[in-house]
Formats: sequence, C-alpha cells, structure tokens
Amino acid sequence: MIEEQKDAEYAEEMEQHIYDREREEAEQDLRFALLEIWNKSLPDGHTLRAWESSNETYTQVFHTKTLFRELGVRGYGNLNVNTNDWRTLMECARQYSDMYATRVEPIMCAMAQWYLC
Repeated sequence: MIEEQKDAEYAEEMEQHIYDREREEAEQDLRFALLEIWNKSLPDGHTLRAWESSNETYTQVFHTKTLFRELGVRGYGNLNVNTNDWRTLMECARQYSDMYATRVEPIMCAMAQWYLC
C-alpha cells in the first residue's frame, strides 16, 4: 500500500516535470519565432503581466482600415496593420494565450503595439 502511494506520487512528479519542460520549450520556441519574425523577443516579466491584465480591445488599438478589412467592424485606434502582420500577430497571440491561459484579444493588442510601434 505504501509502495503504491509512493509510485503514484513519483508518477505525478514526473508528469509535472514533463509538463514544465514542455511549457519551457514552447515558450523558448515562441521567443525565438518572435525574434526571427519581428527582431524582438518577448518583453520583461512586468510588461508581460501588464499584457495579461490588460483589457484592451481590437477597436481601441487598431485603425478602422485594419479592423474593417479583417473583422468587418470600425476601429478607433491608430494602428494600421497589413493582413500578413495581422495573421502573424494572431498566431503568436494564440500561442501565448494557450501557453498561459489568457485571453487572445488583449495579448494581440499588446503584441501589436510592442512589435509594430
């Protein structure tokens, strides 16, 4: 009975270790991809926390030309982004959001401002 409990604890520790390693590798892959695409990696931890707690929306950040072309809505921001950059930003934001369980929209808005401004 005690041996089974130790085996279960060891299995849990190994699963956590594997999960942590995979997440670390995914984060490193994202950092390298961003560096390759935008010549900038992710910002420091304080900025990332601000991204994650942000409530910015597409309409606040992106210009009407961008939003109407991509989403069919009007925007009030001043950032005009071409379709290729929009798609790249969206993919990077999804990867980040999946990794850290955050909402995509504010992350994409923050990434657009970080990489394109």
